[in-house]
Amino acid sequence: MEPVIDANVVIHGRNRQDFRKVYTVPEVFEEMKSDMAKRRVDNLEIQVEEPGSESLEKVMEKSRDINSPTSETDEKLVALADTLGRTLVSDDKAVQNLAKHLDIGFEGYMEDKIEETLEWELVCENCGSKVSSPPCPNCGHQKVRRRSF
Repeated sequence: MEPVIDANVVIHGRNRQDFRKVYTVPEVFEEMKSDMAKRRVDNLEIQVEEPGSESLEKVMEKSRDINSPTSETDEKLVALADTLGRTLVSDDKAVQNLAKHLDIGFEGYMEDKIEETLEWELVCENCGSKVSSPPCPNCGHQKVRRRSF
């Protein structure tokens, strides 16, 4: 298996590497700064790539649609898995959730992968009203993410 990996796979892998060659995005590679992570990186053949623009656009759109708490780096990682047609390996539940929404194959590394898909709604932290973007049209406060039920 030659998966797309998140930084947590290397950083928290505890020398449990089930693969030799992996793919990731530049931002994830830059997160691997500790001495232990660098030693683990030395045991892997890491191919650092950028995702295709179509995949990235699709992932970012889905992330917005579900109000995902993922970062731009997370979205690039999911998009790279889509671009390459490879399995994504991450223990980040929000990353897994985004991949699941897009039918992109994923696995957990140290933890089980998620089973259900989640969406979040944005609500005002002050009055609880649903908002599409801050500030709240009712009271002027900022947003907070909550899981939709």
